[in-house]
Amino acid sequence: MKSSLIVWGIIMLIVFSGAHWLLANKLLAEAWIWVILAIILVVANFLLGRTMKKMPKGTETMWMALNVFGFITTLAVAVGVVPVPLWWLMSLWLLLMGGAVAIGGHVGNNALNMFMGLIMLFASVFVSGFGNSYLFAGSLFFGFLAVVHGYFFGEE
Repeated sequence: MKSSLIVWGIIMLIVFSGAHWLLANKLLAEAWIWVILAIILVVANFLLGRTMKKMPKGTETMWMALNVFGFITTLAVAVGVVPVPLWWLMSLWLLLMGGAVAIGGHVGNNALNMFMGLIMLFASVFVSGFGNSYLFAGSLFFGFLAVVHGYFFGEE
């Protein structure tokens, strides 16, 4: 069991559910919600990465690159420079993080990480199916999936 991954998952459950609530009640503009989500994702990924002891060579650089790319792309979409719907950002973050988890699992010879990464990669394709509740996809695939992943981490 990896308690830091479980805590990260619980935080993502709360954050994405809260973001959905803010959007549904029109308390904050969707673009601002995404800027805040991007900041939270980058900080949470950094803090989670600090708890990982034996990371395969090159994975730390990969995670830094995906966070920088994801954050800058989120800002570009949020301010309207890139004209795509904002739900696309959920797909982007799932694709980036799912790819990193899967590659880290492959390099580290960890089947559970590869599997969880692949789930996130495939989930990125189905975000549009959530419609206006797409932020719940974040709760499900970042939050709940991370809790399950953390619970079984190290069992293989």
